[in-house]
Amino acid sequence: MRRRRGKSRVRARTQRRAHSVRLSDAEHATIAAGAEAVGISIAGFLAHSGLAAARDLDRTAAAIATRQDTLTALFALRRQLGHANNNLNQAAHALNSGT
Repeated sequence: MRRRRGKSRVRARTQRRAHSVRLSDAEHATIAAGAEAVGISIAGFLAHSGLAAARDLDRTAAAIATRQDTLTALFALRRQLGHANNNLNQAAHALNSGT
């Protein structure tokens, strides 16, 4: 019969919650570098940064809104460039066809 060495592990009465997160390779590399820079695990880094964001909802909401505003502006610019490109193509076609 094999005996266990050391003290037995005291288990918490309730289990802690666990969540999985899907990250791209670039996102994972950024988070891993941040976790390594402060000397904690990736899970600890995600938990700490998530809690920090949740505690300061005004700043978090502002950062998300700024990102969404930037994306909205970029899509509007892309649409305007598409219109300009269409007009340029029509002018080039008219010049090349002799009309």
